[in-house]
Amino acid sequence: MSKSRKKIDMQSSMINELFSSQQTLAGSLDISTKTRSALNAAIKQSPLSRHLIAGRMSELLDRDITKAMLDSWTADSKDGWKFPAEYIPAFCMATEDVSILDLLCSECKCLCVKTEDQLRLELGHIMSQELALRERKRQLQSKMKGDLQ
Repeated sequence: MSKSRKKIDMQSSMINELFSSQQTLAGSLDISTKTRSALNAAIKQSPLSRHLIAGRMSELLDRDITKAMLDSWTADSKDGWKFPAEYIPAFCMATEDVSILDLLCSECKCLCVKTEDQLRLELGHIMSQELALRERKRQLQSKMKGDLQ
């Protein structure tokens, strides 16, 4: 089996393992209400008005986003209107809020880690490796001293 085929099989296995442990009940992943709530909370916490959020999104996406569109995506009464996933980055940038990403990751049994936190995690990992290497170095030095005596 080729190297790339092994990698694909391994990734498929990991994905199947992650999702097979979950119970999938009919409708359990219909998160439209949660999505609207997350969008509304982000808008409410933003210092920008809905008009300004829509304008900022329009600028970032280079397409027209209106306040009326935002209202339709967030209103419980407008059930047929779904917030497009491709607009999520622009929405997060406009509102300076990533709670919609947190929701999506949570529903997929994943964790959304911000860049700053990712750097902290990587630094912690490096520090842990350094400690392990120092300990291994100490063990080897101790063993060498014992062999030389």
